[in-house]
Amino acid sequence: MRRLFLPIYIIVALVMQGLFTSCTEETEDAPAISMVRYTNPDNAEQDLSEVGLGEVIAIMGKGLGSTFKVTLNGMELFLNPVYVTDASVIITVPDDVPTVATDATVSNKLIMTTDMGVVERDLIVLPPAPSIEGISNEFAKGGDSFTLSGKYFYFIEKVIFPGGVEVTEGFDVNDDATSLTITVPGGITEAGTVEVVTASGTSSAAPRHRFNDTEGMVCNFDDLNIFSWGVGPDAFKTENGIDGVYVHTYQDSPITPSSWWNNNWVIALNGYGAQGLQGSSSDYALKFEVNVGVPLNSGRIQMQFISDSGPHFLWKPWEVNKDMTRYWEFTGDREPYQTDGWETVVIPLDLFRSNGGSGTPISSVSEIDGQAIRFALQNADAPEGEEIPVLDIKYDNIRIVKIK
Repeated sequence: MRRLFLPIYIIVALVMQGLFTSCTEETEDAPAISMVRYTNPDNAEQDLSEVGLGEVIAIMGKGLGSTFKVTLNGMELFLNPVYVTDASVIITVPDDVPTVATDATVSNKLIMTTDMGVVERDLIVLPPAPSIEGISNEFAKGGDSFTLSGKYFYFIEKVIFPGGVEVTEGFDVNDDATSLTITVPGGITEAGTVEVVTASGTSSAAPRHRFNDTEGMVCNFDDLNIFSWGVGPDAFKTENGIDGVYVHTYQDSPITPSSWWNNNWVIALNGYGAQGLQGSSSDYALKFEVNVGVPLNSGRIQMQFISDSGPHFLWKPWEVNKDMTRYWEFTGDREPYQTDGWETVVIPLDLFRSNGGSGTPISSVSEIDGQAIRFALQNADAPEGEEIPVLDIKYDNIRIVKIK
């Protein structure tokens, strides 16, 4: 009888293979997820129902050792085998995982596929932290409706006004979470930023959007009144104002195209005490509040510093889809403009062009600091100019403010 002798290394390999197979058969279970947590040991007992973009999470359970695929909201995630064990899988939530901000029908499902089966659980992927891009009225009072425009107004927890005054309910958000409307609470006495707090984080406190802040005020038609010429005495009113006196430019007879000057449409302000402003014009903006009571379908509000040849900008709020850096052009897109009460307008100073608009943008804010300012309505030639049936625009709180 012939005997077969195997080299010792083959025998060892076969024995080890048998041991591994036996161990796998004993321990490999159908996959199950017991919890999802952060990798930080301090949070080891917190089972997560929602995670943020860019976060590292540990999926805990059993039977996970043969995991070869993990998807989150339908997107397959990178799987490093080093971080795959029977009891846990560690993954990073990429920044491009779909969220409710990019797909309103997102599944909010975590799905794991192993050699022994598939397991899933609910897991909400939070969108980025909210971003505020506009405030409807920086001087809104308690009880007023107040709208924030921006992005990612999902899962709102509270809105914080200056002085820590909070709103925790009554949030009215549009379908794509770019507009948030609330009622302004009473008791706000301080100036500062408005913050939106969501499950994803808190909006940044950028200086472009301030609330109740009079810094940089040039003319409020009350204690700061540098009015020079233009509208008559009857244009200065207080009824339904923001706080004190405002100027009302009003005409109930039609304003035809090619109408360029009328004192009843002009607010000319004297030069004022320079505020010592320094830096790039792109860091500052001209701000004011308006209340447009009748839809405005035509007309340019010419805003000009210094003189007729000074830097100016043409504000045409009825003109839509507009490249604001080319404000002198008419796009042909028109939508009548009317406000719901008082609204804040923000015009970055780097949009103002020298030589009456024909030159280059102003570079330094010091060029216009302390200089005269003029607001004047003009109705251009057709086709830009159309008949304005009624002019009804109120102005208040003209100021130059740092926005960066």
